[in-house]
Amino acid sequence: MATVRVESASHWYTTLGEPCHEVPRADGNGMRATTLADARKLGLLPSVTNVLSVLNKPYLNAWKATQYIEAFMDVVSSTPPEDGTDRVAAAVELAEQRMAMPRDLGTLYHAAIADTIQCIEGNRNAIRVWPPEVDMVTLTAVVEWYAAHCSDGTSEKPFASTAGYGGCVDWYGFYREDPLDPADEPEFAVVDFKTQATTPGKAIRSYNEWAVQLAAYANGIGVSDALLMNLVISTTEPGRIEVVDWPEGVEYWYHNFLQVFAVWRSALGRNFDPRGE
Repeated sequence: MATVRVESASHWYTTLGEPCHEVPRADGNGMRATTLADARKLGLLPSVTNVLSVLNKPYLNAWKATQYIEAFMDVVSSTPPEDGTDRVAAAVELAEQRMAMPRDLGTLYHAAIADTIQCIEGNRNAIRVWPPEVDMVTLTAVVEWYAAHCSDGTSEKPFASTAGYGGCVDWYGFYREDPLDPADEPEFAVVDFKTQATTPGKAIRSYNEWAVQLAAYANGIGVSDALLMNLVISTTEPGRIEVVDWPEGVEYWYHNFLQVFAVWRSALGRNFDPRGE
């Protein structure tokens, strides 16, 4: 009988800020996801999202439970009892396939946005042809937002913090709220892109751990004062994008991150202190 995985693959970084999400298989046949045991052996740093994985996320847990239940109902309705199918195993596989879809779509959008921003900053033309899952109306809306408000930035920047964690920042640079107002001076900002299935007429969903993630990124790149912003990109409504900002600031949210990181390092979490001596 299949079992539901309680923990997915995690991201790790070297102390030089290099991504180390995979390691070679012992038999030399390809790569596999890096584990906690690998991190202990190699002295790797957890990503910010890895650290935040110890938080209880009721909304995410409820969504996952729904996926497993619906998958089981679909399997039961489509397979007769006498055919010998392991229905639980089939339902787990089906649910995990379905849950991977929004994650994979988010990865496609992140890659498309990063490539486009790098083209804008480098004054070169985009060279990639993106799959149809990436809506061009939505991508155009992101580009127009970026061109109007952002400048002198860096996209997809990995880092390693002396505090013992690593990560990759979607974008940081200078942001201007009102580009038509000469008195509106650009401010340094750290931005993370979030994809979300939205519903027309309903507000987007935002979560406090987004702010904690942004503050950890800011400190990770050596910044103690910055605008913290998420750009939420709808995957269901072409062209819908919305900014979520966190006015409490870096210091407030970074304090929250350190509390979570302390739990992550403890026996109640991963029981691993990557900070070294």
